[in-house]
Amino acid sequence: MLLLVASIVTGCSKDKGDNIKNYLEYAGKSHPIEEAWQIFYGHYYGPNSNNISLIFVTDKHYVAFELFVPNGNTKLVAGVYQPDDSYQAFTIAKGFVMNHEGAVLYAMTDGTITIKLEGNVYDIDLKGTLEDNTSVKGKFSGTIEWEDDSEDDDDYYGSMTITEGSDQKIIDLELAQQLRAVTSTSNFFMLYFSGTFIATFNTSNLTASALPSDTYPISTATPVPAGASNVSLSIPGVSGVLNASDGSFIVKKNGSDYNITFSFTTNSVPERTVTGYYNGPIPLSSKKSQIPTAFFGIKSKNHE
Repeated sequence: MLLLVASIVTGCSKDKGDNIKNYLEYAGKSHPIEEAWQIFYGHYYGPNSNNISLIFVTDKHYVAFELFVPNGNTKLVAGVYQPDDSYQAFTIAKGFVMNHEGAVLYAMTDGTITIKLEGNVYDIDLKGTLEDNTSVKGKFSGTIEWEDDSEDDDDYYGSMTITEGSDQKIIDLELAQQLRAVTSTSNFFMLYFSGTFIATFNTSNLTASALPSDTYPISTATPVPAGASNVSLSIPGVSGVLNASDGSFIVKKNGSDYNITFSFTTNSVPERTVTGYYNGPIPLSSKKSQIPTAFFGIKSKNHE
C-alpha cells in the first residue's frame, strides 16, 4: 500500500463538472484516476465469499473498497455491490481515503458499486455516502491490475457465525492452541481459537494431558466446574469482552485431531448467538510460564 501511495504524482485537482473519463469525486472535488488495482485476499473475512480490495489511485488520494465475490472467483465479477456487514457475495465492507497528510478510515454506509465486465475491460460506476456524511462517486473504464495476496485455505480449520437479529458476521478460525493447568482436584484446559475467542474447560479426567472428548455445557461459575466450559469473546466493532450465558461445546477427539462444534448465547445487550465448528489439531502450547493460572480461575501455581 505504501508503494502505491509513493507512486502518486501531485497535481492540481479538477473542479466538479470537468469532463474526466476515469474520476473519483470526493468532498466536492473530482480527481482523475491514474491507476486501478484489485488485490485478491481469498477467505480473509469468512468461508462464504472471497475478499477483493478495489483500489483507485488519483492525483491526490488512495481509495480502497473491500468487495466480496462468490467463492470460486479470484477477480471482480459483474454485479451490483452494496454496503453490508455480512461479508456475503456482492457486498461492500469498507472504503477509505488516504491523502498525503495521513489516512482516514470510513465505512460506506449506503450506495452502490456497479461493475460491468467485457473480456478483461471493466466498466465501474460508484456512488454512495461515507459515515462522515461525505459523498463519494466516480467512474472507471479500463483494465485493472490484479495481485494475489491470499493465503492457503489449509490455514483455516473452522469458522464461527455471530448472529445479532438479522445481521451475521462469519469469522474464520486458524490453528487453535491449548494450555493446561492442573491441581489435585481439577484439570483445566484453555483453548485459544483466536486471539479474541477463548474457551476454558474443566474435565473430571485428572490424568488427561490434552482436552478429552466430552460434551461441556456452558457454566457462568468461577472457577468453571468439572465437566463444564466457559467463554471469553471479543467481537469486531463491539467494545469490551463478552461471556457465554448458555450453550455447550461438543468435543470429539480422534488421535491428534479434534472435531468441535459449539453453540452459545452471549451475556450482552443485545444478546448474540454464536455457532461454529473446528476440525483439526490443537497443539499444547509450550509457553507454560507466561500464562498465569488466574486466567483459569484457580490459584494453584502448578500449571503447564
